[in-house]
Amino acid sequence: MTGTFLGLDNGLRVHLLEIPGLPLVNFHVVVGSGSSHDPVGKEGLSDFVCDMLRKGTSRRTAPQIADEIDYLGAEVDADTDLDSSHVTAEFLSRDLQTGLALLAETLIEPAFSPDEVDRLREEKLSDLRAIRDNPSALASRRLIEVLFEGHPYGHPRTGWERTVSTIGRDDVAVYDASLSEWANDPALPMERG
Repeated sequence: MTGTFLGLDNGLRVHLLEIPGLPLVNFHVVVGSGSSHDPVGKEGLSDFVCDMLRKGTSRRTAPQIADEIDYLGAEVDADTDLDSSHVTAEFLSRDLQTGLALLAETLIEPAFSPDEVDRLREEKLSDLRAIRDNPSALASRRLIEVLFEGHPYGHPRTGWERTVSTIGRDDVAVYDASLSEWANDPALPMERG
């Protein structure tokens, strides 16, 4: 197995790893901005934005995206860690064009519908409230605060109730726009069978 690096006209760097006999295409988009880049008072925003990517685009609603992913037997996911955010997608090789178009649409044309933002905020707040009943999770969150006090690592990637409750559609759109520089500084590893 050997990899090939490709440079696209838009500045995106692609690492292509071919695995003969495997009928899958797997994409990993990595953006050098994670939860440590959340604005003060909006901790949890990068995690929120990642979750919003499957909640609709300028052309499709969240259910339509979910239906298309299911129809293709594909997987599309987004997540954030301290220093980076990741969007992954896996499709059958025969669905490469459709899958790549769907991935591009979710990355480039997210709608950030106010209704979806409100719905996701309530889901996240419910999850954060549930942590109150989990001593282990509470201890882990407090340990992060103490160890990294005053540092961008000093908050959980999902934020706190007080910060997530303030996240609105404009916050999501502004943060996402700041990530549009991803075309100049990411790696897009692609595995192809």
